[in-house]
Amino acid sequence: MNLGVISKCHLIAKNKPALVKKLLQFFGVVEPEDWQKYYAGMEIAFRRTRFEQSDVGAITAWLRLGEIEAEKLDCPKYSKSKFEKAVRSIRTLTVLPPEEFEPQMQQLCREAGVVLAFIPSIKRCGSRHYVNAYQWCSAVVKSP
Repeated sequence: MNLGVISKCHLIAKNKPALVKKLLQFFGVVEPEDWQKYYAGMEIAFRRTRFEQSDVGAITAWLRLGEIEAEKLDCPKYSKSKFEKAVRSIRTLTVLPPEEFEPQMQQLCREAGVVLAFIPSIKRCGSRHYVNAYQWCSAVVKSP
């Protein structure tokens, strides 16, 4: 899947420095060790299925895409009561087709101070199994 973040290129010695630089920029870190500390250490923040091959790099790229989308949107301070009300409303929307309920879900969440981003899955990510990934992403992006 091409999400337009990093150009596809052959992984040969002469391309490695440029690719590493692009990856570090994408993840918002200066050194590979910074990625290791921040992203690789967060494996406990998301669940993986035992039955599907998944890759920490793919998972963290998928989560980073969520962070980037969340950073683009502005929303008010989180309100637990508004979010609980939004969740009740969202439950009634799930009978609608996704193209109708997704924007409504996003709006209800945003009004409660929660950014809901829909990020396509990435190969070897197993993202359909990450039911808590959004909660983690939201907490990281919006934390003070």
